Amino acid sequence: DKAKHFAAGAVIASVTTVATEKPWLGFAAGCLAGAVKEARDRAPSGKDFAVTCLGSALGAVGTGWMIQRSGRETVVSYNVAW
Repeated sequence: DKAKHFAAGAVIASVTTVATEKPWLGFAAGCLAGAVKEARDRAPSGKDFAVTCLGSALGAVGTGWMIQRSGRETVVSYNVAW
């Protein structure tokens, strides 16, 4: 269950960061989605919300580092060598 919350937060934050070019907005969108989901649950979980926000943070920051947009061009940069 926690892995799904983490992944959902990361995906929402990544998509929002790409669309807006603002990682902070991606993070906020992921956490907001987590808050809304927990508010609608019969048994809300603060831990689930926290894990969703953690995934949002990683998704927003990671996407902000990897994807750069310049005008109509999007550049994805990554390094497979550690």
